[in-house]
Amino acid sequence: MGNPPGGVLEADSNALHGVQGDITVEAETVAVNGDTVALPQIDPKTFVACADIQATEAQKLWALQTVSEKFFEGKSQLVVQVIFLLCDRCWAVQRQALLLLQRLGAYINLECICTLQKLMYHPDNVVKLFVARILQNVPSPQAVESSKEVLGSRTVALAAVMQFGKALEFVMECFKQDREIVLAAVTQNGEALSFVGAWQCDEEIVVAAVTQCGSAAQFAAPELIARHPGLQAVLQGRALGLCGNYLVIEEVGRGVYGAVSRAEHVQTGHVVAIKKLHFEADNWADGVPAHVLREVSLLKSFQHKNVVRLLDVLDVGPTDLRLVFEYLPRDLFSLLKELKEQNTVMDMEMLRRFSANLIDGLYACHA
Repeated sequence: MGNPPGGVLEADSNALHGVQGDITVEAETVAVNGDTVALPQIDPKTFVACADIQATEAQKLWALQTVSEKFFEGKSQLVVQVIFLLCDRCWAVQRQALLLLQRLGAYINLECICTLQKLMYHPDNVVKLFVARILQNVPSPQAVESSKEVLGSRTVALAAVMQFGKALEFVMECFKQDREIVLAAVTQNGEALSFVGAWQCDEEIVVAAVTQCGSAAQFAAPELIARHPGLQAVLQGRALGLCGNYLVIEEVGRGVYGAVSRAEHVQTGHVVAIKKLHFEADNWADGVPAHVLREVSLLKSFQHKNVVRLLDVLDVGPTDLRLVFEYLPRDLFSLLKELKEQNTVMDMEMLRRFSANLIDGLYACHA
């Protein structure tokens, strides 16, 4: 008995760290980087604790990744506990639970099938998709038939990838050829591009993926990279990502309503500030939220030297709107912070000038 060894899961993840509780080690081995290492097998009590809904993400992942199929022999209740992890809030836990259940076909009995069939009515389309993936291989014609209905539903596939882009890995192959579904997936999570090799030479889809996740540039087809200076800049480390025709250079601020990045135009090099608005997906149920439309329309109408100019609006995805502003390298807050650090105060002339600018800007906004 002892604490889980830190290096056992390094080939798959670092989720092992932080797990509490003793384990029982059995004489099973796996190959890791060419070496044979012992595969720890936790006892049922520890597995139940680590796979509990109150456990941490790391504990759940460790429990799911260290057990072997043999561990579940004659333990249907433990299989049911894994099934319920399909409803976990963490994508990594959901995915690992699915991968484990796909290996447990021999231990999915009638009790487990009944539990899975109940989850087919779950409102979460990712859960529906995952359950259908498991039921397609169980010894129950009725369950298999219901799984085919869900797996063949374009509505379920589209809703699932809009919620978690990486769910694209588990949709039917025919949906991976569906442009709208692929675009929705990479717009939600750029790394979903890794699951659709056929689209890795499509500029619109690749740029949408890299806009969400700069690391997705590594999945772009070489011929596309060769003709796209923006992708080249990202891969060379000169930019964090893309946003339309702009290279995102660095994040300069983050607040309750959004994050602001410094960016430059790929062709002209013109420097701008891009604000990514933060909204809950539910706010977009009826389209672009009304307050966003008001903000954009008001900003576009302002033409004043003391009001920051809105240059463009980028419709990046179904729930992703970004505002392109003129870039101002310094603001009043940073100046006041600098003065405080220097233990000095603003001189009266500068104070008068800034006060006049603020009043002019406020008047322009409310006139």
